[in-house]
Amino acid sequence: MLDIVSECVQVLERQEKIDKLKGTEKGAALEESDKWSSALKKAAGEKVLDDAKLLKKKIQRKEKEKKKSAKKWDDRKKTQLEEAIEKKQKKADRIQKRNEQISAKWAGKGSKKKASKSAGKKGKK
Repeated sequence: MLDIVSECVQVLERQEKIDKLKGTEKGAALEESDKWSSALKKAAGEKVLDDAKLLKKKIQRKEKEKKKSAKKWDDRKKTQLEEAIEKKQKKADRIQKRNEQISAKWAGKGSKKKASKSAGKKGKK
């Protein structure tokens, strides 16, 4: 992203410099050398980024992609958080239901008297 921005800035500066010197011989020579260097780079198979409009569009496209990705990430985090809360609630409900079942099972059985500790010790010394 920074490479594209810096490349765009360089292209704009180069175009401003050429526009300032447009009517002079130096400006014509600069424009000619710029055209030749870009043509040689293209012939060598390198990508030449010398169109400011295209670079600006590319920057805007990257920014849009970045925002879209950030939105997707936020949505993902939100859904994961909601799912975690939902799982936690289900687990708590299951535990509560199980505890209720156990307490209902043992509800009538807890009323018997317990045998005393000394009941088995009669007659022993």
